[in-house]
Amino acid sequence: MQRKLQTIKKGVIELTVIVIGVLIALWADDLATQRTARKVEALRIEALRTNVDETLSRLDNARNGVKRAEQALRIISSMELGSAQPADSLFMTGILYGTADFFPELNVYQDLKSSGELGLLRNTKLRRALATMDASLERVEIYQADLLEVQQLNYDRFAIEELDLAQLMGANLSLEIEDSLTNRSTDALRIRNLAVFKLNLVMDLIAVYDRAESSLLEVLESMDSTID
Repeated sequence: MQRKLQTIKKGVIELTVIVIGVLIALWADDLATQRTARKVEALRIEALRTNVDETLSRLDNARNGVKRAEQALRIISSMELGSAQPADSLFMTGILYGTADFFPELNVYQDLKSSGELGLLRNTKLRRALATMDASLERVEIYQADLLEVQQLNYDRFAIEELDLAQLMGANLSLEIEDSLTNRSTDALRIRNLAVFKLNLVMDLIAVYDRAESSLLEVLESMDSTID
């Protein structure tokens, strides 16, 4: 009986040692997995940061282009064209080239989203900021598409047909409305009305850009708080 008890005790000890060894091995494996995941997370965040920085730069360039169009449209819509700048130059900048061409550089984020690896990002604030950024940039894309469609339907054809008119009217494009409306003054009003309409669209686009920039900066701020 004593020998049997010793055998059982020995077996229990051996089993306990085995269990403890397995638990230690699992803990070590889990620790190694976590370390690998953290390294992967850090690499993904750094790649995302590069994407976001590039997107901010592209956004800034697009906004500057739209603001130049806004300035030209304001001059045209005010019916006060000075001699410092040719009328056709203002016309081309404001009407033809006022549509944005901003395209975000977010291949890393798209890859993370499509592969399901967004879960690697531990910081819930960062994941929330990325979702906000995604929605914000989608609104930019939709608005730009709408603006392009409006321009194609309302501006491009008119601008192409009437560009010579703007050149012929000259740098001092006289838009004084006389008592008897001539074809010249009527055409001038058409230019002004188109410019006013397009100006409102461009100003709305700048506001959409501003919100997109805010969401991108929020992502960068969240990345900084993730580093540990």
